[in-house]
Amino acid sequence: MVLKIFKRALAILSEPPSPTAPRHLPTLDGIRGLAALIVFVSHAANLGFLPSILGGGAGKLGVAMFFILSGFLMSYLYGDDVFGRDSVSRYWRHRLARVLPLYFLVVITSIGISGAAGLWIFPIDDAQSILVHMFMIHGVNTLWTIPVEVHFYLAFIFIWWMASQRRLVAGLIIVQVAAAGLALGLLGRTDTYVIWFWIHLFLLGATVGMLWKRRHVQLTALRTRWWAQALGWISLGAVVLAFPKVRATLGAPVLPEWADPLIVGSAAAFLLAMLVEVGPSAWMKHRFMVWMGSISYGFYLIHYPVLRTLELHFQPTSTMSGLGLALLGLGVTALISQVSLMMFERPVQKLVAEAGVRTAGASMPKQDRIG
Repeated sequence: MVLKIFKRALAILSEPPSPTAPRHLPTLDGIRGLAALIVFVSHAANLGFLPSILGGGAGKLGVAMFFILSGFLMSYLYGDDVFGRDSVSRYWRHRLARVLPLYFLVVITSIGISGAAGLWIFPIDDAQSILVHMFMIHGVNTLWTIPVEVHFYLAFIFIWWMASQRRLVAGLIIVQVAAAGLALGLLGRTDTYVIWFWIHLFLLGATVGMLWKRRHVQLTALRTRWWAQALGWISLGAVVLAFPKVRATLGAPVLPEWADPLIVGSAAAFLLAMLVEVGPSAWMKHRFMVWMGSISYGFYLIHYPVLRTLELHFQPTSTMSGLGLALLGLGVTALISQVSLMMFERPVQKLVAEAGVRTAGASMPKQDRIG
């Protein structure tokens, strides 16, 4: 039965994409906003602002959502485009313009104000730390995810090329086998925040993206079925159960986040449910969640220094005071993120898009602006 399903999936992925595949998917911003909020809540709990059951590694669930969504967007936006120098150059330029400017601004700011009194910043204060951050080798604290993301962008170029040779599945398998081999060789390390331990999430998202582009009509039709709606709500329940301390409280086993089938599976299932628009999909399209998704990148990079700075100056004396500090951190982070989006991130992306038009006659896809 499993082999039959696997063969059917391979056959679908080998089909040409549907010409009616939508360019804009309304629930994606909401998923991104939810992922950012999960990371924020987890870190706020770890710092004592919120109940500890919400922390203890729960932020990795939000990271898993980000990684799976990133893999989905890369394959959905680019996987079926003609592979060539111009298209790869446009892809690389747009992706780096989305990720690197704010990342480098945060890194350089951390270096420049290292040791500032009363302000917590990322500890990038020696030559080795500066080099590994500037050359996207590794990152401290929440910054670790950005080099991992960029490394996947490189791996995706190989997958894209394999897809252009009608060997998409082979490309996915080759990358995963290579990553698994390297991960096994690195298992003795205590630091697993490198691409080899997380690439399966990107590839899972990429597979969902290729599947959706070929079967979106059939899958969207499921939203009228009661059982599909029920599965949508179950996927949200699985996200809640994926919080490590929630499971530990229930006596269920907890594995390392990158290898935890509930974290990986719930993130992928929730993405698929929101694409079909079942269960809590209306929540993901709510104005607040869409807005959170639009500022999610800046929110993710900025929230931890904000929370740690609050920790330096205030200690919660009760549950309500902790909640108040968390809400203050949420508001400050959201405000800074909105300013960053309007005054820095979007202007940089616009410059890149205009440069692309001048040099290659190409424009930035709408969805790519928020990818």
